[in-house]
Amino acid sequence: AISALGTTEGNYDAGIVAGSYFGLFFLMAAYTAIGLFASSLSDNQIVAFIVGIVLSFFVFYGFEALATLTTDGNLQENIKALGAKAHFESIARGIIDTRDIIYFLTLALFFLYLSQEVIKHGLKPKHIGLALLKGLPLLLAINMLGSLTHKRFDLTEDQRYTLSEPAIAVANKFDAPVIVDILLDGNIPAEFARLRTETVLLLEQFADKNQNIKYTLVDPLEDISMQEETLKELQRIGLTPASVTIEEDGKVSQELVFPWAMANYNNQTVKVPLLKNKLGSSSEERINNSVQQLEYAFADAFTKLSIEDKKSIAVIKGNGELDDVFIADYLTTIRDYYNIGAITLDSVATDPQKVLDQLKEFDLAIIAKPTEAFTDQEKYVMDQY
Repeated sequence: AISALGTTEGNYDAGIVAGSYFGLFFLMAAYTAIGLFASSLSDNQIVAFIVGIVLSFFVFYGFEALATLTTDGNLQENIKALGAKAHFESIARGIIDTRDIIYFLTLALFFLYLSQEVIKHGLKPKHIGLALLKGLPLLLAINMLGSLTHKRFDLTEDQRYTLSEPAIAVANKFDAPVIVDILLDGNIPAEFARLRTETVLLLEQFADKNQNIKYTLVDPLEDISMQEETLKELQRIGLTPASVTIEEDGKVSQELVFPWAMANYNNQTVKVPLLKNKLGSSSEERINNSVQQLEYAFADAFTKLSIEDKKSIAVIKGNGELDDVFIADYLTTIRDYYNIGAITLDSVATDPQKVLDQLKEFDLAIIAKPTEAFTDQEKYVMDQY
């Protein structure tokens, strides 16, 4: 039905649909266990129903609501991770993550354990308290251990959450440590905390392919006394901050966040933009777009770092080609991949062989919109090149 009724027929991802059903299956397991626990608390069906609804609602939405009480992005992410909504949405994207499976299984087992204790000992506060003291630490410990070693399975048809073969090939080129500094540590807004989490997950995938790739989280504005100097230095090297409006206790303030990473290898450093801005997009759309671009951003950075022998490009001058101002941005962009030099054809009339020899040192020549006719000698030199 979804396929047939879509704006473009057949335009849906079966992997995401399958992931959604997996998520619903685990969510039903948790809700069923919560319902059994609520039933064990009362002989009255209405009371048990209301308690079950309230507990289920809190487990799904409650922690996300609690997270809004703080502006600390790290704390917000940790609080949200306690709720079922974050784990369900992760699976519903088409990603089966062992951490999400462990969360739902342990949540269901925890409420089944509480139900068993209530049935055995009745509604005695002492026994319920002991059951909570035993169950909660074990629940947290299992989930913490599960987060240390985890696996993700990408069910999406285009494998959008799996490293592509070209990205893996680039990552495998390094035979010495590559250190990636992610400039998103510290107290940052929740949307950027999610971007940081996704960046870390991606770099962990790269690290699985090549153990030489490592990352560290850095708070560039951690030293308050040096903030002004740090801001100037970061902007000097081209790291533009993102301005975020934060409202807390009726007060509105602006915070600067640096959504960048720095990839370092053999005395080389490449800037990696983590934020993909798009005019008219909301904060959530901006982060979603950025997450989808992360693999390309890092694969591109690793490509720049791995280039050992750059090819050379000659920019031909002398025949009314575009002024530098019109091609400066283009040349700046490709300078990371190629050596660039300028050559004029003025001296062809006196020494054509010398000009040809100079040209042959380059692998490619760019003639950007010439407006003056080439002489026969200049045409001959270009033809021989």
